[in-house]
Parts: sequence; structure tokens; C-alpha cells
Amino acid sequence: MASEKTNTREPKENEALVRRYIEAICRGDHATIGELLSEDIAHDFSRDGIHLDLGRNNAVAWAKRAGRVDVEVLDLFASDDKVVGRYRFRIPGDVVLGGKKGVSAAMTGIMIARIQAGKIVEVWHEQDTLGMLLALGLAIVPMA
Repeated sequence: MASEKTNTREPKENEALVRRYIEAICRGDHATIGELLSEDIAHDFSRDGIHLDLGRNNAVAWAKRAGRVDVEVLDLFASDDKVVGRYRFRIPGDVVLGGKKGVSAAMTGIMIARIQAGKIVEVWHEQDTLGMLLALGLAIVPMA
């Protein structure tokens, strides 16, 4: 096994780490989520051009608020220090600002995670936010 200090982990090891992270989200296993994230994890939401340095504690707090999230991994593969995943998940409505408790929405997305020294240090997301907002009744389809 390659030394994590030199950041020469095998792509399959990185893929397994991200799969473990997704499984922890599905189980609501916040200890494992925290273990796999770097302390200063950054999230990039390319759909909005938003870059958030959430940090591990805020990322775990969001996961606790969301509770168990039903994630279906459609594709997952790794190259060097990056892992790319295509997924579908169901999110509770009350996690979204303005959303209602007891309502949920399915959402699809693509994630790219960068791994360094055995931790997820950065994640880029591209998600169907409009589809989620429509499903939650928080947006309407504009008429032409």
C-alpha cells in the first residue's frame, strides 16, 4: 500500500473511500462521515458558482440535519486523486430552505471528490436543483 503522506494512494483505494462516505450518509453514520472528511473540506457548487469552505464540522452538522439520505450510486470511478460519481438521491423537504416536513424530492447529480492523505479535501457538485425545487413545490415551471 502506498504511503498516504506522499499522496500516492491507488485510485481504487480512493474510490473505496468515497463509496464508504456515501454508505455512511445513507446510514446516518456521522462519526464515519467526520472521519473521512478533512477538517477544512471545501465544497464547490458549479451550478451557482458557489465555493464554500464548510469545514468538517459544518458538513457533519448538515448531514445530521438531513438525517439518512437514500443515495443510489449510478456510476463511480477514480483516476489519480479524483473520484467521480453519478448518483440519484431523495432529500427531505425540511432540509431545504422553505421546504416542508414530510415531503421529499428525488434529485440527480454528479460529484467529483479530491482525496488527499486518505481524506476527502474538496468536492464539486452539479445537481438538478431546479428539479428538486419543482418537486418540493418551491418553484413553478415558467409558461412560454
